[in-house]
This record gives sequence, C-alpha cells and structure tokens, in this order.
Amino acid sequence: MKIYLKEEFASLVSIFENKSTYLKTDYINRSYFKSLKPENIKRIGMISLNNISFSEYKKIKSMNKNLAFELEGKIAGLLAYAGKVSLHESGDFLRICPRKANEEFDIIFKILNIKTKEILVKYNKKNQ
Repeated sequence: MKIYLKEEFASLVSIFENKSTYLKTDYINRSYFKSLKPENIKRIGMISLNNISFSEYKKIKSMNKNLAFELEGKIAGLLAYAGKVSLHESGDFLRICPRKANEEFDIIFKILNIKTKEILVKYNKKNQ
C-alpha cells in the first residue's frame, strides 16, 4: 500500500542530509498491522506499507479521512537554494536558528488515526 501526502508538506521541509539518510521504523501498532514489517523510509511524500494483508489494506483505506501525519523535530534553519526549512544541520543556510552546543536534531514522523488518537506507525532518525 502506498500513501501519498496530498498536501505536499514534504516539499517545504528538508529532513534528509544526504542519500544514505533515512527514517527507521520505531513502532508499529499491531492492532492495525499484524504482518507489516519494519521498513526504512527515504522520503515522506510517499509512504509504502509493504506486506500488509488485504483486510488491513481495506481497514486503512476506509479510514482515509481520519489519517494524519505528524512531523516533529528542531528547526536548524532555512536552506539558501532550496528555500526549505531544515530539520538537520548540514547544507548552505540562508539563515541559521540559534542552538545550544551539541544539540541533537532527532526527527520523528508519525502516521495517526485522528479520530481515535492512535499512532499507526512511527518512524525516527536519531542523531548519534
């Protein structure tokens, strides 16, 4: 199953510092997905949920209007040439946000059921 983000907020935010950066699956709600396998994602404009059953697919498809996406992180600044808000520390910045020394820029991305307030799947990128 592929979920495309209709509002395209992904085009306004820079999450990945380079091509080898990704978000790791941190949590899968087993009441929604019994067979979903953890999978890394490289972009948030389109999310793939692989290895789900047909009944799980129908359940998620039927709650289409109740799906929400939440992106959490600290803003490092505004990228000069892309015009995107950056949630990582690398790149050419037009403007850098104030930060503390050794501040971590962890990122959390969630797929939620807004009707029940449940998290379906949670991804993260922890800076080491």
